[in-house]
Amino acid sequence: MRIPGVDPLRGVSRSGRRGTATTGGSSFSERLSRLANSDERPALTTAPVAAPTSLLGLQEVGSATDSPARRRAIAHGEAMLGVLDQLRLAILTGSLSADRLATVTRAIDVPREASGDPRLDEVLEAIHLRASVEIEKLKPRA
Repeated sequence: MRIPGVDPLRGVSRSGRRGTATTGGSSFSERLSRLANSDERPALTTAPVAAPTSLLGLQEVGSATDSPARRRAIAHGEAMLGVLDQLRLAILTGSLSADRLATVTRAIDVPREASGDPRLDEVLEAIHLRASVEIEKLKPRA
């Protein structure tokens, strides 16, 4: 079907100019060789880039205010998230068993201590609430 008012596509056309461009005197290679043979140095120099591993290492080091209770609370939260992730995968694959449900229930029932950080305690409470809701949804109805 032809659309009126639209020109057909044309190939890329070449410009009429051929040959090499001039830079007004000296070529780039001549300037490089003059610069290499003279004491002339560029005005700006670059400093070496520091390795990012040192910055990453600083992030890994805990602060002096990290208490053992806080570290244990973080480990407990990460374990709970791992259990919830396993539960999610079991649900998605259709391989949820009573044993898996019991594992999640045991993880919820582990007593936890206050970390001393109210924000961390709030996050941990949200994780526990989510796990409790999931358990209740999956329990067989009597």
